[in-house]
Amino acid sequence: MYSERFLKVCKTPIKRIGGIRNVQARITSDDYQRGFLKAMEEQKTYYESLLASLSIQQKKLFAAISNEPTANLFSVDYMFNHNLGSYGGVQGAFKKLLNLDYIEKRSDGRCYVVDPVFALWHSARK
Repeated sequence: MYSERFLKVCKTPIKRIGGIRNVQARITSDDYQRGFLKAMEEQKTYYESLLASLSIQQKKLFAAISNEPTANLFSVDYMFNHNLGSYGGVQGAFKKLLNLDYIEKRSDGRCYVVDPVFALWHSARK
């Protein structure tokens, strides 16, 4: 599920493992995936507490941006496709999420979740 965006094989030999020198081991994509999923699981309580503090409208907007970063946040199509409701509701939720530093608008004009692991965790929990 995460392999397309984040998982790569590390081809650099490890020179020291647990005090043993010159061991030629490689980190595989499976190792990386297990570690990444463990890190996401360890953050679960924290992420849930962040979401618990949001209103329904803010949660909907956060979900939309985590699943589909966009430069057209206020377009009718985007709002309809993600069931975001009114323009005013989206605008208020957008301002709040920006102030909380949950989302950001980057130089390319697109809105993203600041913490990409949070975005992946949110997308994967469905």
